[in-house]
Amino acid sequence: MIASESQNSIRSQLAAMWTQFGAGQPADDDDYFERGGTSLSSIEFAIAIARQFDLPDDPFLVVDHSNFGRLVARVSQMRNDVAS
Repeated sequence: MIASESQNSIRSQLAAMWTQFGAGQPADDDDYFERGGTSLSSIEFAIAIARQFDLPDDPFLVVDHSNFGRLVARVSQMRNDVAS
């Protein structure tokens, strides 16, 4: 991943991962847990996000940002912070 990646690229990658971890195809206002995600899968998802985007591990990332749009915004912000 490169530091200049767009939020749309992050959004599409997270959408694919969201689906992979059991919550179906997301819309911006979807909540991970309301869409079928579990606490265990949220931790696995958070670890996968850290690896995919070269971010520090935060097992509570999805718990704290379970809304898809907010998750995209947070991962984008974290990527920008890492790139700075």
